[in-house]
Amino acid sequence: MSAPARDRRFRRAAACAALLALAACHGGGKDAAPPAAAKGAPQGRLRWTAETRGGIDSTPAVAADGTIYVWGGVAATEDDKGQPLPAGRVRLALMAVDASGHITRTLPGSLQTGFPPRRLWVSLASGGTAYGVDDAGGLYIMAGDGTQSFHVTGDFLHGPAAISQSGRLFCDANRGMVAIDPGDPSGPRIVSKSEDGGFNQAVAVGPDGTVYVGTSGGVAAIDAAGERRWLARARASTPVVDGQGRIYFSDRNRLVALHVAGGERWHYEAADALTIPALSPEGVIVVGAAGLLQVFSHDGEKRWSFPLATQSWTPPTAGPDGTVYVTDRGALLTAVAPGGQVRWSLKLPVAGSSAGVGPDGTVYVQGGDGRLRAVGPP
Repeated sequence: MSAPARDRRFRRAAACAALLALAACHGGGKDAAPPAAAKGAPQGRLRWTAETRGGIDSTPAVAADGTIYVWGGVAATEDDKGQPLPAGRVRLALMAVDASGHITRTLPGSLQTGFPPRRLWVSLASGGTAYGVDDAGGLYIMAGDGTQSFHVTGDFLHGPAAISQSGRLFCDANRGMVAIDPGDPSGPRIVSKSEDGGFNQAVAVGPDGTVYVGTSGGVAAIDAAGERRWLARARASTPVVDGQGRIYFSDRNRLVALHVAGGERWHYEAADALTIPALSPEGVIVVGAAGLLQVFSHDGEKRWSFPLATQSWTPPTAGPDGTVYVTDRGALLTAVAPGGQVRWSLKLPVAGSSAGVGPDGTVYVQGGDGRLRAVGPP
Protein backbone atom coordinates (compact mmCIF):
# COMPACT_ATOMS: atom_id res chain seq x y z
CA MET A 1 0.00 0.00 0.00
CA SER A 2 1.37 3.45 -0.90
CA ALA A 3 2.09 6.07 1.76
CA PRO A 4 -0.71 8.37 0.48
CA ALA A 5 -3.16 5.46 0.45
CA ARG A 6 -2.09 4.43 3.92
CA ASP A 7 -2.48 7.99 5.16
CA ARG A 8 -5.94 8.21 3.56
CA ARG A 9 -6.93 4.99 5.29
CA PHE A 10 -5.74 6.36 8.62
CA ARG A 11 -7.60 9.63 8.01
CA ARG A 12 -10.83 7.82 7.11
CA ALA A 13 -10.61 5.76 10.30
CA ALA A 14 -9.79 8.85 12.32
CA ALA A 15 -12.62 10.81 10.71
CA CYS A 16 -15.17 8.15 11.58
CA ALA A 17 -13.90 7.99 15.14
CA ALA A 18 -13.96 11.77 15.44
CA LEU A 19 -17.53 11.94 14.17
CA LEU A 20 -18.63 9.45 16.78
CA ALA A 21 -16.79 11.47 19.42
CA LEU A 22 -18.43 14.73 18.39
CA ALA A 23 -21.84 13.08 18.50
CA ALA A 24 -21.26 11.79 22.03
CA CYS A 25 -22.77 13.64 24.96
CA HIS A 26 -20.52 16.04 26.89
CA GLY A 27 -20.47 14.36 30.27
CA GLY A 28 -18.78 11.81 32.43
CA GLY A 29 -15.02 11.92 32.04
CA LYS A 30 -14.28 8.62 33.77
CA ASP A 31 -13.41 5.32 32.20
CA ALA A 32 -14.30 1.87 33.32
CA ALA A 33 -11.26 -0.10 34.46
CA PRO A 34 -9.25 -0.82 31.29
CA PRO A 35 -8.53 -4.40 30.31
CA ALA A 36 -5.30 -5.94 31.52
CA ALA A 37 -2.10 -5.06 29.67
CA ALA A 38 -0.07 -7.51 27.64
CA LYS A 39 0.86 -10.62 29.57
CA GLY A 40 4.22 -10.34 31.27
CA ALA A 41 4.57 -6.55 30.92
CA PRO A 42 4.19 -4.15 33.86
CA GLN A 43 0.86 -2.38 33.58
CA GLY A 44 0.81 1.38 33.17
CA ARG A 45 -1.51 3.48 35.29
CA LEU A 46 -4.39 5.59 34.01
CA ARG A 47 -4.12 8.80 36.01
CA TRP A 48 -7.10 10.75 34.74
CA THR A 49 -9.46 11.29 31.82
CA ALA A 50 -10.73 14.63 30.50
CA GLU A 51 -13.71 15.05 28.17
CA THR A 52 -12.67 17.22 25.20
CA ARG A 53 -14.92 16.03 22.34
CA GLY A 54 -11.84 16.13 20.13
CA GLY A 55 -10.55 13.50 17.73
CA ILE A 56 -7.39 11.48 17.24
CA ASP A 57 -5.68 13.18 14.29
CA SER A 58 -3.68 15.57 16.44
CA THR A 59 -0.97 14.67 18.95
CA PRO A 60 -1.36 16.51 22.28
CA ALA A 61 1.27 19.26 22.64
CA VAL A 62 2.80 19.54 26.12
CA ALA A 63 4.46 22.78 27.25
CA ALA A 64 7.44 23.03 29.61
CA ASP A 65 5.12 24.05 32.46
CA GLY A 66 3.09 20.86 31.99
CA THR A 67 0.08 22.45 30.24
CA ILE A 68 -1.41 20.14 27.63
CA TYR A 69 -2.86 21.67 24.47
CA VAL A 70 -5.40 19.61 22.54
CA TRP A 71 -8.24 20.10 20.14
CA GLY A 72 -11.80 19.69 21.24
CA GLY A 73 -15.37 20.62 20.52
CA VAL A 74 -17.85 22.98 22.17
CA ALA A 75 -21.56 23.50 21.64
CA ALA A 76 -22.35 26.01 18.89
CA THR A 77 -25.50 28.12 19.31
CA GLU A 78 -24.91 30.56 16.40
CA ASP A 79 -23.35 30.35 12.97
CA ASP A 80 -20.65 32.75 11.72
CA LYS A 81 -23.33 35.31 10.79
CA GLY A 82 -24.96 35.25 14.22
CA GLN A 83 -27.93 33.15 13.16
CA PRO A 84 -29.21 30.56 15.66
CA LEU A 85 -28.27 26.92 15.09
CA PRO A 86 -30.20 23.77 16.00
CA ALA A 87 -29.09 21.87 19.09
CA GLY A 88 -26.20 19.50 18.64
CA ARG A 89 -23.99 21.68 16.43
CA VAL A 90 -20.34 21.93 17.42
CA ARG A 91 -17.41 24.29 16.96
CA LEU A 92 -13.83 23.15 16.93
CA ALA A 93 -11.84 24.50 19.87
CA LEU A 94 -8.27 24.71 21.09
CA MET A 95 -8.12 23.68 24.75
CA ALA A 96 -5.53 24.07 27.50
CA VAL A 97 -5.59 21.32 30.12
CA ASP A 98 -3.62 21.38 33.37
CA ALA A 99 -1.60 18.49 34.79
CA SER A 100 -4.60 17.39 36.88
CA GLY A 101 -6.90 17.01 33.89
CA HIS A 102 -8.90 20.24 34.26
CA ILE A 103 -9.67 22.26 31.14
CA THR A 104 -8.43 25.75 32.05
CA ARG A 105 -8.98 27.61 28.78
CA THR A 106 -11.10 27.04 25.69
CA LEU A 107 -10.82 28.92 22.39
CA PRO A 108 -13.75 28.16 20.02
CA GLY A 109 -13.17 28.47 16.28
CA SER A 110 -14.51 26.97 13.07
CA LEU A 111 -17.98 25.47 12.85
CA GLN A 112 -17.98 21.70 12.46
CA THR A 113 -19.62 20.91 9.13
CA GLY A 114 -19.94 18.07 6.65
CA PHE A 115 -18.28 14.70 6.43
CA PRO A 116 -15.55 13.85 7.08
CA PRO A 117 -15.55 16.09 10.15
CA ARG A 118 -13.25 19.07 10.39
CA ARG A 119 -9.91 18.51 12.12
CA LEU A 120 -7.52 20.67 14.17
CA TRP A 121 -3.79 20.26 14.82
CA VAL A 122 -1.68 21.88 17.54
CA SER A 123 1.94 23.08 17.59
CA LEU A 124 4.01 24.73 20.34
CA ALA A 125 6.46 27.59 19.73
CA SER A 126 9.68 27.75 21.76
CA GLY A 127 8.25 30.64 23.80
CA GLY A 128 5.28 28.53 24.90
CA THR A 129 2.59 29.92 22.58
CA ALA A 130 0.25 27.25 21.23
CA TYR A 131 -0.86 27.52 17.59
CA GLY A 132 -3.75 25.51 16.21
CA VAL A 133 -4.74 25.20 12.57
CA ASP A 134 -7.83 23.51 11.19
CA ASP A 135 -8.79 22.34 7.74
CA ALA A 136 -11.43 25.05 7.46
CA GLY A 137 -8.63 27.65 7.45
CA GLY A 138 -8.85 28.58 11.13
CA LEU A 139 -5.80 29.78 13.07
CA TYR A 140 -5.90 29.59 16.88
CA ILE A 141 -3.36 31.42 19.06
CA MET A 142 -3.15 30.75 22.79
CA ALA A 143 -0.25 32.44 24.60
CA GLY A 144 1.10 31.51 28.00
CA ASP A 145 0.18 34.95 29.40
CA GLY A 146 -3.51 34.15 28.93
CA THR A 147 -4.16 36.06 25.72
CA GLN A 148 -5.82 34.15 22.91
CA SER A 149 -7.40 34.82 19.53
CA PHE A 150 -8.97 33.06 16.55
CA HIS A 151 -8.52 34.13 12.92
CA VAL A 152 -9.70 32.90 9.51
CA THR A 153 -6.87 32.61 6.99
CA GLY A 154 -8.98 31.99 3.90
CA ASP A 155 -7.31 28.71 2.93
CA PHE A 156 -7.70 25.01 3.70
CA LEU A 157 -4.88 24.04 6.06
CA HIS A 158 -3.39 20.73 7.12
CA GLY A 159 -1.17 20.58 10.18
CA PRO A 160 0.40 20.60 12.52
CA ALA A 161 2.04 23.91 11.60
CA ALA A 162 5.83 23.90 11.39
CA ILE A 163 7.30 26.88 13.24
CA SER A 164 10.54 28.51 12.10
CA GLN A 165 13.03 30.24 14.40
CA SER A 166 11.64 33.57 13.19
CA GLY A 167 8.17 32.57 14.42
CA ARG A 168 6.67 32.13 10.96
CA LEU A 169 4.20 29.26 10.54
CA PHE A 170 4.24 26.89 7.57
CA CYS A 171 1.30 24.65 6.66
CA ASP A 172 0.33 22.35 3.87
CA ALA A 173 -2.68 23.94 2.21
CA ASN A 174 -5.11 23.55 -0.64
CA ARG A 175 -3.00 23.21 -3.82
CA GLY A 176 0.23 24.30 -2.13
CA MET A 177 1.97 25.34 1.06
CA VAL A 178 1.45 28.64 2.90
CA ALA A 179 3.63 30.75 5.18
CA ILE A 180 1.75 32.65 7.88
CA ASP A 181 3.06 35.59 9.90
CA PRO A 182 1.14 35.30 13.20
CA GLY A 183 2.66 38.48 14.64
CA ASP A 184 1.75 40.95 11.91
CA PRO A 185 0.49 44.19 13.55
CA SER A 186 -2.67 44.09 11.43
CA GLY A 187 -3.34 40.47 12.39
CA PRO A 188 -2.04 37.07 11.24
CA ARG A 189 -1.86 36.82 7.47
CA ILE A 190 -0.59 34.53 4.74
CA VAL A 191 2.63 36.10 3.47
CA SER A 192 3.50 33.60 0.74
CA LYS A 193 2.28 30.47 -0.96
CA SER A 194 4.31 27.79 -2.70
CA GLU A 195 2.95 25.66 -5.50
CA ASP A 196 4.54 22.64 -3.82
CA GLY A 197 2.47 20.75 -1.27
CA GLY A 198 -1.28 20.37 -1.09
CA PHE A 199 -1.23 16.63 -0.36
CA ASN A 200 -2.27 16.66 3.33
CA GLN A 201 1.26 16.06 4.56
CA ALA A 202 2.74 17.75 7.63
CA VAL A 203 5.51 20.27 6.88
CA ALA A 204 8.97 20.40 8.51
CA VAL A 205 11.43 23.28 8.94
CA GLY A 206 15.18 22.73 9.07
CA PRO A 207 17.60 24.62 11.36
CA ASP A 208 18.61 26.87 8.42
CA GLY A 209 14.99 27.83 7.70
CA THR A 210 14.52 25.53 4.69
CA VAL A 211 10.99 24.12 4.55
CA TYR A 212 10.31 20.52 3.52
CA VAL A 213 6.94 19.35 2.22
CA GLY A 214 5.44 16.31 0.53
CA THR A 215 4.40 16.81 -3.10
CA SER A 216 2.98 14.66 -5.87
CA GLY A 217 6.54 13.94 -7.01
CA GLY A 218 8.22 13.43 -3.64
CA VAL A 219 9.70 15.58 -0.87
CA ALA A 220 10.55 19.15 -1.89
CA ALA A 221 12.88 21.65 -0.21
CA ILE A 222 11.57 25.23 -0.31
CA ASP A 223 13.66 28.32 0.46
CA ALA A 224 12.61 31.50 2.28
CA ALA A 225 11.38 33.06 -0.96
CA GLY A 226 9.03 30.13 -1.63
CA GLU A 227 11.17 28.71 -4.45
CA ARG A 228 11.95 25.02 -4.77
CA ARG A 229 15.60 24.11 -4.15
CA TRP A 230 15.35 20.42 -4.95
CA LEU A 231 12.96 17.48 -5.14
CA ALA A 232 13.65 13.95 -3.86
CA ARG A 233 11.55 11.63 -6.01
CA ALA A 234 9.08 9.52 -4.01
CA ARG A 235 5.40 9.27 -3.17
CA ALA A 236 3.90 12.24 -1.34
CA SER A 237 5.38 11.78 2.14
CA THR A 238 5.64 13.59 5.46
CA PRO A 239 9.28 14.59 6.14
CA VAL A 240 10.94 15.07 9.52
CA VAL A 241 14.21 16.95 10.13
CA ASP A 242 16.76 16.51 12.92
CA GLY A 243 18.87 19.20 14.57
CA GLN A 244 21.65 18.73 12.03
CA GLY A 245 19.32 19.34 9.10
CA ARG A 246 19.16 15.70 8.00
CA ILE A 247 15.83 14.75 6.42
CA TYR A 248 13.94 11.48 6.85
CA PHE A 249 10.68 10.20 5.40
CA SER A 250 8.81 6.96 4.74
CA ASP A 251 8.06 6.12 1.10
CA ARG A 252 5.64 3.20 1.41
CA ASN A 253 7.91 0.44 2.78
CA ARG A 254 11.16 2.43 2.44
CA LEU A 255 12.70 4.61 5.15
CA VAL A 256 14.79 7.23 3.33
CA ALA A 257 17.47 9.54 4.74
CA LEU A 258 18.59 12.61 2.75
CA HIS A 259 21.46 15.08 2.89
CA VAL A 260 20.66 18.77 3.28
CA ALA A 261 21.38 19.11 -0.44
CA GLY A 262 18.76 16.47 -1.27
CA GLY A 263 20.93 13.48 -2.11
CA GLU A 264 20.10 10.12 -0.57
CA ARG A 265 22.30 9.17 2.38
CA TRP A 266 20.80 5.75 2.92
CA HIS A 267 17.54 3.86 2.83
CA TYR A 268 16.04 0.83 4.54
CA GLU A 269 13.52 -1.40 2.81
CA ALA A 270 10.96 -3.17 5.00
CA ALA A 271 8.52 -5.93 4.13
CA ASP A 272 5.51 -3.74 4.98
CA ALA A 273 4.44 -0.11 4.82
CA LEU A 274 6.06 2.14 7.43
CA THR A 275 4.60 4.92 9.57
CA ILE A 276 5.84 8.49 9.52
CA PRO A 277 9.22 8.39 11.31
CA ALA A 278 9.78 9.93 14.74
CA LEU A 279 13.03 11.42 16.03
CA SER A 280 14.46 10.72 19.47
CA PRO A 281 16.53 13.23 21.47
CA GLU A 282 19.27 10.60 21.30
CA GLY A 283 19.41 11.10 17.53
CA VAL A 284 17.75 7.85 16.48
CA ILE A 285 14.90 7.36 14.01
CA VAL A 286 11.86 5.31 15.01
CA VAL A 287 9.29 3.83 12.61
CA GLY A 288 6.39 1.44 13.02
CA ALA A 289 5.50 -1.33 10.60
CA ALA A 290 3.12 -4.29 10.63
CA GLY A 291 3.60 -5.65 14.13
CA LEU A 292 7.10 -4.20 14.57
CA LEU A 293 8.75 -1.10 15.98
CA GLN A 294 12.19 -0.43 14.44
CA VAL A 295 14.93 1.99 15.45
CA PHE A 296 17.88 3.24 13.37
CA SER A 297 20.86 5.47 13.99
CA HIS A 298 21.27 8.62 11.88
CA ASP A 299 23.76 6.76 9.66
CA GLY A 300 21.33 3.92 8.93
CA GLU A 301 22.49 1.30 11.42
CA LYS A 302 19.60 -0.73 12.77
CA ARG A 303 19.77 -0.39 16.54
CA TRP A 304 16.91 -2.56 17.76
CA SER A 305 13.35 -3.66 17.07
CA PHE A 306 10.35 -4.44 19.24
CA PRO A 307 7.40 -6.70 18.35
CA LEU A 308 3.91 -5.22 18.55
CA ALA A 309 0.72 -7.19 19.07
CA THR A 310 -0.77 -5.65 15.89
CA GLN A 311 0.08 -2.95 13.37
CA SER A 312 0.87 0.57 14.62
CA TRP A 313 -2.29 2.68 14.82
CA THR A 314 -0.44 6.02 14.74
CA PRO A 315 3.22 7.05 14.34
CA PRO A 316 5.38 6.39 17.43
CA THR A 317 6.58 9.15 19.76
CA ALA A 318 10.00 9.41 21.44
CA GLY A 319 10.08 10.98 24.91
CA PRO A 320 12.84 13.23 26.27
CA ASP A 321 14.63 10.26 27.88
CA GLY A 322 14.50 8.19 24.67
CA THR A 323 11.54 6.05 25.71
CA VAL A 324 9.36 5.25 22.68
CA TYR A 325 5.58 5.21 23.00
CA VAL A 326 3.37 3.50 20.44
CA THR A 327 -0.28 2.49 20.21
CA ASP A 328 -1.24 -0.51 18.10
CA ARG A 329 -4.53 -1.27 16.41
CA GLY A 330 -5.69 -3.19 19.45
CA ALA A 331 -5.46 0.09 21.48
CA LEU A 332 -2.47 -1.21 23.45
CA LEU A 333 -0.21 1.68 24.49
CA THR A 334 3.35 0.46 25.07
CA ALA A 335 6.40 2.25 26.50
CA VAL A 336 9.66 0.82 25.16
CA ALA A 337 13.01 1.74 26.72
CA PRO A 338 16.05 2.59 24.59
CA GLY A 339 17.44 -0.78 23.63
CA GLY A 340 14.05 -2.41 23.06
CA GLN A 341 12.94 -3.54 26.53
CA VAL A 342 9.30 -2.98 27.44
CA ARG A 343 8.83 -0.64 30.39
CA TRP A 344 5.07 -0.91 30.69
CA SER A 345 1.91 -1.19 28.61
CA LEU A 346 -1.75 -0.36 29.07
CA LYS A 347 -4.82 -1.46 27.10
CA LEU A 348 -6.85 1.68 26.41
CA PRO A 349 -10.63 1.62 25.88
CA VAL A 350 -10.16 2.93 22.31
CA ALA A 351 -7.22 3.56 19.98
CA GLY A 352 -5.85 7.08 20.17
CA SER A 353 -3.51 9.68 18.81
CA SER A 354 0.25 9.55 18.87
CA ALA A 355 1.41 10.22 22.41
CA GLY A 356 2.34 13.62 23.78
CA VAL A 357 4.92 13.35 26.58
CA GLY A 358 5.11 15.73 29.53
CA PRO A 359 8.25 16.91 31.31
CA ASP A 360 7.60 14.43 34.14
CA GLY A 361 7.17 11.47 31.76
CA THR A 362 3.36 11.41 31.84
CA VAL A 363 1.93 10.33 28.49
CA TYR A 364 -1.15 11.98 26.97
CA VAL A 365 -3.30 10.30 24.31
CA GLN A 366 -6.47 11.70 22.74
CA GLY A 367 -8.88 8.90 21.93
CA GLY A 368 -11.44 8.41 19.21
CA ASP A 369 -14.15 8.68 21.88
CA GLY A 370 -13.35 12.36 22.46
CA ARG A 371 -11.39 11.91 25.68
CA LEU A 372 -7.87 12.91 26.66
CA ARG A 373 -6.12 10.34 28.84
CA ALA A 374 -3.09 10.78 31.06
CA VAL A 375 -1.08 7.59 31.52
CA GLY A 376 2.01 6.97 33.61
CA PRO A 377 4.22 4.12 34.73
CA PRO A 378 3.04 1.68 37.41
